[in-house]
Amino acid sequence: MHTVFSLTFQALRRAVVLLTCCVIAPGFSADAADRWTDISSPLLERLTNSGAKPPWPGGCSGVVVNRTNGDVTIKGVGLGLWRSSDKSRNWQRIDDDIIYLSCERN
Repeated sequence: MHTVFSLTFQALRRAVVLLTCCVIAPGFSADAADRWTDISSPLLERLTNSGAKPPWPGGCSGVVVNRTNGDVTIKGVGLGLWRSSDKSRNWQRIDDDIIYLSCERN
């Protein structure tokens, strides 16, 4: 009897996960996309307008948000690590020019 209960519980659990992933989560995802704010493009534009020449493919290769204080750290391809503590109004390079293409300058 315990085995039947376990199989039934597993089937129920899988059904709940499937329902959540296929029906409920896409609604949250679409809502979040409507409220998304691009914070990397203005930084990258400012750096390239200041004369920085990012290597191909350019752009942003990583974003980390500290959920405890809201600080945002961005790695621009060939442009280093940058951090903002004021909702992307101001950026400060934080890698001492060490981080470059493959995250290490030889």
